[in-house]
Amino acid sequence: MSTEHEWATALTKARREVVQRRQIPISIRKNQIDSQIKISKQQLRTACLEHNRDHVSQLLETLIELRATQTALFFEDMKEQYGTIGSAIIRQQTKAYVTDCLHLIQSAQTLGKP
Repeated sequence: MSTEHEWATALTKARREVVQRRQIPISIRKNQIDSQIKISKQQLRTACLEHNRDHVSQLLETLIELRATQTALFFEDMKEQYGTIGSAIIRQQTKAYVTDCLHLIQSAQTLGKP
């Protein structure tokens, strides 16, 4: 019973968060993500210089998730403005996402070298 109750509570919370996110304008959400990325990159730089592998791993995961959210917001904005998203734009943004993630990982490896 408690498992079902916990599941129902989590589902309700998730739905509420989705509704709240949709009420915040995309431009504000983009600015929030950009700020979080900037802060996380600074923390990643520090963690790399301190050779803190666990923190580096955690920050890389956070940055990759933030970058994915940034891409999703771009698509959401495009769809809102134009009603559709062309496959060329999807390919371009997907390639940019993958490239950015690879650069993050390479930068962390470079900074982490003794």
